[in-house]
Amino acid sequence: MSNKGYSDLVKESKLFEKYYKEQNIVPVEEWELFMEYLKQDLPSTFRVVGVSPYSSSIKEFAKETESVTVYLNENSEEMDNLIKEIKWYPKGLAFQITKSRDKLRRSSGVSKEFHSKLVMMSDGGSIMRQEAVSMLPVLFLDVKPNHYVLDLCSAPGSKTSQIIEILQSEQAVTGEYPKGFVIANDLDTRRAHMLIHHTRHLNSPSLIVTTHSADHFPDIYLSNPSSESLKEKFYFDRILCDVPCSSDGTLRKNPNLFAKWSISFSLGLHRLQRNILLRALSILKPKEGLLVYSTCSFNPLENEAVVSSVISSLANRGIHVEIVDPLTISEISKDVISKTKFGRGISTWRVPIPRKQLKKNK
Repeated sequence: MSNKGYSDLVKESKLFEKYYKEQNIVPVEEWELFMEYLKQDLPSTFRVVGVSPYSSSIKEFAKETESVTVYLNENSEEMDNLIKEIKWYPKGLAFQITKSRDKLRRSSGVSKEFHSKLVMMSDGGSIMRQEAVSMLPVLFLDVKPNHYVLDLCSAPGSKTSQIIEILQSEQAVTGEYPKGFVIANDLDTRRAHMLIHHTRHLNSPSLIVTTHSADHFPDIYLSNPSSESLKEKFYFDRILCDVPCSSDGTLRKNPNLFAKWSISFSLGLHRLQRNILLRALSILKPKEGLLVYSTCSFNPLENEAVVSSVISSLANRGIHVEIVDPLTISEISKDVISKTKFGRGISTWRVPIPRKQLKKNK
């Protein structure tokens, strides 16, 4: 057994740094700052469930708590606000807690009292504990209450919850259930069960949970009222592809990944990610459909390379796929871009050759 604690973890990897420097994922002048932030604890974040009957009072409570200041660390004299509003999230419903989840759990005084209330609100389904970066993909999906949505790799369900809330956003005014729905799919049945647990507070008839392999998600056919023999293929208005990935973008939350990091993680996932994206595009509504592809990885082999490969492959078959400028998707996406720091994707990247393949070629 190792006695090494969380704070004793070595938050560095020479291989990680060498690889990503060569990939030029951030400007050279920002590299040191990039690595500095990777070694900092990830602040806790949460969002108020917009369709909760208590959303207004919880938002008011959060706003009042913004003025409370606390010590950042036990042995530090540095102070900051306990929580801060995440300015880019719509309607002021998301907040960042100055302390990391681990430190908040072990805190005392006003921080401990706040943590207890946070747990109570989370258990009651009035707030959702969700990382800030995890909130972004759905905001670019431009979901409407009448849309048919597929969340292809959905567990543990925080993004699915966001989608359901948007679908039900007009219910309080109209008194009617939305015409749209979301199919939340995840191959892992245990994770799918977790998804159901995380979305249960919404009591939504607009949620369907499936457990298919994402790259082989089945075609859906609808009966034609005018003919028993004819069936129409069903297409989705919106698809979220938050695909399985190497997760090295979560190093601040999982610093143990520094020691485990390997180039082989991304090489092993590229084909699966590509197949999932291809499958998703085949069931997306032509012309009007919108798809968001996302990972929690820095690696261009899992991001730009996947998207580029799929677009080229489909173009060779006469199928045109357009990359949409996020500034043109909706007012929400435009507002998010204006209030955050975004970098454009890279157009060239290096593909490492596995050692086994090098040996074979010798």
